[in-house]
Amino acid sequence: NFASGNVVVLNRAIQILGAGSGVTTLQMSNFPERLTIRDIPAGQELRLSGFTLDLGLWGGGGSSFGLEIIDCQGAVFLGDLVEAPGNPGLTSLSMSATDADLVVIEGCAFAGRSWQGDCGNPGPKSIPAVRAVASTLFIHDSTFDGGFNQDGCFVQVGVAGLELEDSVAYVSDSFLEGWRGGATLSGWSIGYQAIDLLGDSQVTLIGSTVVKGGDGPSSAGGSGLVLLAGDVVVATPDVVFQPGTDLGGGTTAPSVSNQGGQLTILTERWTTTTVSLHQVAPGGSFSLAHGGAPSATVVPFFSTGMATAIPVLPGVLGRVLIDLSAANQLAPQTLDSGGSALSSIAVPSVPALIGLGVLFQTVGASPSGTYSLSNASMVSVH
Repeated sequence: NFASGNVVVLNRAIQILGAGSGVTTLQMSNFPERLTIRDIPAGQELRLSGFTLDLGLWGGGGSSFGLEIIDCQGAVFLGDLVEAPGNPGLTSLSMSATDADLVVIEGCAFAGRSWQGDCGNPGPKSIPAVRAVASTLFIHDSTFDGGFNQDGCFVQVGVAGLELEDSVAYVSDSFLEGWRGGATLSGWSIGYQAIDLLGDSQVTLIGSTVVKGGDGPSSAGGSGLVLLAGDVVVATPDVVFQPGTDLGGGTTAPSVSNQGGQLTILTERWTTTTVSLHQVAPGGSFSLAHGGAPSATVVPFFSTGMATAIPVLPGVLGRVLIDLSAANQLAPQTLDSGGSALSSIAVPSVPALIGLGVLFQTVGASPSGTYSLSNASMVSVH
């Protein structure tokens, strides 16, 4: 129970592993509250996984993010984090990363923040579920739900689930959604797109990722993706773009609105890997679910450490995210006709393993010879 101040700061390499988001709660009782991770040195890492985060009634404070990552040259891993139940929009768990070299997000649910003002007097600008500025993000198996700036009577102006400014993001097997449109002081606002790209930004969408525009309660739903001049988006063929649902009987926007940007749809699927459990006890077991091109060969690797840099392997799509110097290989698997396979893993019944976090990453080779690296997926022994 962190109750000593309005901001809790984690500024050194540390591993904080809970028993699971449905089991362990980090509670901060004052308001406005936020959790800040900053100044992790190069070559070191911070891991925060397995918690419900309760930031208090006004967690983050209006237009502030509840979870901030600032000036980190080292790696940050966020896994299995969700917000505490409460008043949606006021206690929403939102996140920002600024000047962060490597942020890995897995199994997290982030939501944009709204703020209620008096009628005709909107509160602070709403914020997206996740914003990255001059940062690199790897996102897997997560949900980003955009917010809106809500006046007590009129204003509901949507923002994106993911906003990038001069940043790079890889998003796999995740759900991104813009928040809803509605009545504003100047008329009707349509639903908002799921992703905003600002400055020199690029996003790669992978696997079963869904990119959905915000619904329009009294207006048109928004496009899942809006591409402006200079925007660069790469997507594997299994990514789904969806417009928001039009609940007002108007015209729904297209799934993708390309207004001068660059959208590249790849011809083959990339490799993905997902642990079946984020936490496992000594003597327990779990599985790795592999995805990718049908009949591809995938080789899983595991390591207790993250990469100290983000190496690029020549001829291989994706980035190395685990510590190759301490990596071990598991048995290769061949994906079935649907592009999936499982690796079963038994954890030794050794109590000394408690507290160990193990990261998995898979390299895959498609029948046509395309090589790709999966996301990183972590299990902790608890």
